[in-house]
Amino acid sequence: MPRVSTAELLRDAIGGSDADRFSIHDLVGMMHNRAFGLGLFMASLLACLPMPPPIPAIGGVIIGFFSIQMMLGHRALKLPRWLGRREIGRERLLAAIARVEKWITWIERLSRSRLLFLTGDAGKFLLGLVTLTMGILLFLPIPVLGNFPPGIAVAVIALALIQRDGVLLLLGYITAAVAFAVSGGTALLALRAIMSLEWL
Repeated sequence: MPRVSTAELLRDAIGGSDADRFSIHDLVGMMHNRAFGLGLFMASLLACLPMPPPIPAIGGVIIGFFSIQMMLGHRALKLPRWLGRREIGRERLLAAIARVEKWITWIERLSRSRLLFLTGDAGKFLLGLVTLTMGILLFLPIPVLGNFPPGIAVAVIALALIQRDGVLLLLGYITAAVAFAVSGGTALLALRAIMSLEWL
């Protein structure tokens, strides 16, 4: 049977319910085994989209929280109570899904399940370690494009995890390496500039 699109899965679950509002915990339950990937993807949007500080840093904290759970081998995504209880209205959810559905569907059509060991239990530690590193970079106040490269890297990795596409995941790792070089290098230069000013 063809794999159901992530956006379609969410839209059908929300449309099939009589509730007017849904908690984050409800949404995680709807995603089943795609919860880690979707959680990382949604958090990465806080850095990929134009957001004022400290929103990208909050995204970094959430990414770090999810990443540590993957490194510890958790099968199900666990949320802190303060986050799990946050609610979003039905209409706002459906509108948000409609805005990103074409993009997600396009990515899903290009990808497929392959090199499954990279996205399976054996590869989860490395996956979590890489996204944790990106989350730390997002938490740092890096000037210029500092938050954008790690946000893009996490978004690619998240979609690879949702699709269980090892080839796309390898692309995500390459993107993460570039992001580490760009954002990490920028942070190091900024730190050296600050230290040199202190000696003046």
